[in-house]
Amino acid sequence: MKLVLITVFFLSSFAFEGVAQVLKLRCMDATGTEKSFLIFKETKKVQFSSINGGTLGSFRETSTEYLFKFPKSDKRSEASVKVDKNSGMMEFETGNLPYLSILWTANCSEIAR
Repeated sequence: MKLVLITVFFLSSFAFEGVAQVLKLRCMDATGTEKSFLIFKETKKVQFSSINGGTLGSFRETSTEYLFKFPKSDKRSEASVKVDKNSGMMEFETGNLPYLSILWTANCSEIAR
């Protein structure tokens, strides 16, 4: 009986692991500058990780793109990120709508966590 319960618990942990999916995007531009994003698919949140710490934003996924929005704060403007899932190309835009400027373009790769 103990073996059955342990087996059920062990297998169910894999099922929950698949549902609570976290994805890491590692992005690098032509100069070698690296930035990363943690995508929390279950909560539709994304965290931008940099030397200054992480910034939390919202996440939306289409069949071909990851779309991130980071709200305006006292220290920075609103930001928008678009990552092409097929090519890995990313555009990071910031500024006040509708006058966004492309701040950073890079190539990204997915790393499952």
